[in-house]
This record gives sequence, C-alpha cells and structure tokens, in this order.
Amino acid sequence: MTGSVISSLFYLWGIFWAAFGLFGTFMGDLSENSDGVLLIGVFLIGIIALILLLIYHKQARLRSGKRAIWIVVASVLAFLVLIASEIILMDQRLSSAREDYLRNIYLGIPLFVYGVVVAVLAFL
Repeated sequence: MTGSVISSLFYLWGIFWAAFGLFGTFMGDLSENSDGVLLIGVFLIGIIALILLLIYHKQARLRSGKRAIWIVVASVLAFLVLIASEIILMDQRLSSAREDYLRNIYLGIPLFVYGVVVAVLAFL
C-alpha cells in the first residue's frame, strides 16, 4: 500500500513538471486559452493514466529507496541541464523577442523530459 502511495506521489510530481514543461515550451506560440487547455489536458491525461497504472501495474520493479535515489539523480541532472541551457542562451546575444522565444524552448523541453523521466521511474 505504501509503495503505491509513494509511486503515485512521484508520478504526480513528474506529470506536474511535464505539464509545465510543455506549457513553457509552447507559451509563446499558442494563445492564452490554448495554453490553459494544454496544461489542464496534460494533467487530466496524467491522472487517467495514473488510475490505469494503479489498476493494472501491481508490483514495482524498483524498491522505493532505489527509485527515490534515481529521481534525485534525475533532478540534479535536470538542474544542471537548465543551468547549461541558460548559459548557452546568455552567450548567444540575441534580440529580446528571439531570446524570450528560445528561453521558453530551452527551459521547457528539459522540464518536460524531467517530468516524463520521473513519471516513468515512479512505476518502474
């Protein structure tokens, strides 16, 4: 029982970051309503997938301790990628509008990937 609660919390944490990563990536391209639909849609799909995972995936392959360690490793790596992407962006010396567009992409994609990795690790 505790394993499924911990897995669910890790999964929700991953879906949270994946949704905000997608939101950040497409924030400049879509209208405000479309951004909100994207954010809420990813959350709802994630919740539906969580319910299905809890029904069909009874036993985790990784123990909770190892899973937590891998999630911490993924968090540190994602933080380093975010710092590197910001350094790369600052080094390019672009116009303000282009810099904002690229910042959304450079920060959104690593957050999305981090969220997906954590969500997969939650039920691995």
